[in-house]
Amino acid sequence: MLGARDIPSIANLADGLIEIDAERRILRANPRAEELLLFRSDRVINTSPPFGAITKNKDDVFGFLATVIVEAGLPSSPLPDAPFGKELVLGQSPRELFFEISFIPLKEKNGSSRVGIFIVRDTTREKIIGRIKSEFISIAAHQLRTPLSGVK
Repeated sequence: MLGARDIPSIANLADGLIEIDAERRILRANPRAEELLLFRSDRVINTSPPFGAITKNKDDVFGFLATVIVEAGLPSSPLPDAPFGKELVLGQSPRELFFEISFIPLKEKNGSSRVGIFIVRDTTREKIIGRIKSEFISIAAHQLRTPLSGVK
């Protein structure tokens, strides 16, 4: 089986990609997934994260990956037949990380899902920009109202 690093189009995606099988074993992950979720493929390929060990500790690679997968909404079994997505927030303010995680089942000719792909997109920058924009508008609106209150 080819690894994610062996296929240039997958290796160079801007979003993280994690492929899992029906037993929840991680089959492949591209470099961006490793970077976003702080793991190394050579430590997790052909392993199944301990889905009972939910943690936010990024040093616990398997527990953290399991947390991402479980919080994204993947049921324990079987693999879902339809795609789904979820926003995931990790950490606490002001060091929150925002991810959009999508799951796409890859179906066999008979219609069963034997493999699925997680697409992990880091939306932290967009969320921070949105928050700054909202705060700016709020402050500007307040400042514009303030001088007029003295005139009345």
